[in-house]
Amino acid sequence: MEASEKGLLKDKIEWGDYKRAAEVAMDIALQRTELGKLLGKGVRAASMELGPGPRNSQCMLRVSR
Repeated sequence: MEASEKGLLKDKIEWGDYKRAAEVAMDIALQRTELGKLLGKGVRAASMELGPGPRNSQCMLRVSR
């Protein structure tokens, strides 16, 4: 959602739009859209594919064990 707000993604996803968030989650699971394929690669890979720059890394949130 933050990457969408910053103009890094073509697809628009707004905070609070739970229906769109559910659609994106299904897109990721089924790899059925370009966005789903991109995000399905993982946070780091998607960020690198979007290109270098501080705007991309600021949107990257990873959880590690």
